[in-house]
Amino acid sequence: MKQVVVNVLCPFCNVVEESIFHSLVQCNFVQEVWSSFLLHVNVGVVGGFRDWFDGLFQRFDKDKLGKVAAVCWAIWGAWNNLVWNQKGTNVDDLVTSAMLCLEQWINAQDRDINVSMELFLPRDGSEHWIRPQASIVKVNVDATIFTDHVCYNYYYLVTRNSDGGLVEAKSVCNLGQIQPEVAETIRMKEALNWIRGQRKMSFIVETIFLGLIQALRSSLQMSSYFGVVIQDCKTLLPSLHNVSLFFVKCSANRVVHYLARASNVISERSFGESTALSEFSDVLLNDISLHQNVHFVSVKRVD
Repeated sequence: MKQVVVNVLCPFCNVVEESIFHSLVQCNFVQEVWSSFLLHVNVGVVGGFRDWFDGLFQRFDKDKLGKVAAVCWAIWGAWNNLVWNQKGTNVDDLVTSAMLCLEQWINAQDRDINVSMELFLPRDGSEHWIRPQASIVKVNVDATIFTDHVCYNYYYLVTRNSDGGLVEAKSVCNLGQIQPEVAETIRMKEALNWIRGQRKMSFIVETIFLGLIQALRSSLQMSSYFGVVIQDCKTLLPSLHNVSLFFVKCSANRVVHYLARASNVISERSFGESTALSEFSDVLLNDISLHQNVHFVSVKRVD
C-alpha cells in the first residue's frame, strides 16, 4: 500500500496544527486580513468555528456579517490555491479579493444596478493595442521589480497618439522593497499625476493588472498600503477630465514591455520620437504595422 505523507500544520504559518478555526480566524497571517477590515472578530473565543460564528451573529449587523463572509471566502480560496496549486498570496491580495467579492455580491443582489458600474466593462480585456481617435492620447503603463542586494522598482509610461506615434516614453527607478501589486498601483498613480499636468487632452490609460482596475472602480475602501495608494488614485481622478481606465492583455502592452526588458539601459529617462533608441523605435513601428487598421471610437469617464 502506498503511503501518503500528510502535513497537519496550517499551510499559511506552518507552525500550528491545522483546523478550520485556526486557518480562517486565529492564524497570524489571516489576523492581518481581519485587521485590514477593521473587524474585531474576537480570535480568542473559547470553542470552535461554529461558536465563534454564532457570536458574530449576536454582535454584528448585516453589513459587517457580509464582510465576514467575504473574508472567510477569500481566505478559503487562498488556502485551496496554496494547498492544491502551490501558489502563495499576501495580505494585500487577500484583502483586495475579499473586497471585490463583496462588491460583486452586493451588485448581484441589486436588480436596479447600472450595468456601466460593474467592475468589468466590455472594453476590458483587449488582446491588441488599439489606436485611439484623433483627439485622444493613449497611455500604457507597467512596473517591474528587481532584487539583487538592493530592490529596485521600475515604473514605465508610454504615451501614443492616434497614429500610433510616440508622444513620450518615461522610465522611473525607485529604491525600496514593495509587493508587485503595490508597484503596479504606484505606477498608475504616477501616470495620473502625469496626465494632470497635461491640459485640453483626453486620455485612455491601460494596464495589465485587472485587480487594480477593479479596485479603482469599486466603492469599497481598503486599509492596506495597496488600498491607500488606490485611494490616492481615486482622489486624483475627479480633477482629471476625459480619462478612461481599462484592463488589457499582455499582448496589448508590447511597447511598454520593451521598456521593462531594457530597464538596465534606459532607466531614469524620458524621451520622444526623435530621441528614442533605435531598438525602441523598431518595436514601436512593428506595433503600429500590426494594428494600423484598428481604431477605438469612443471614450467615457470611468471613476
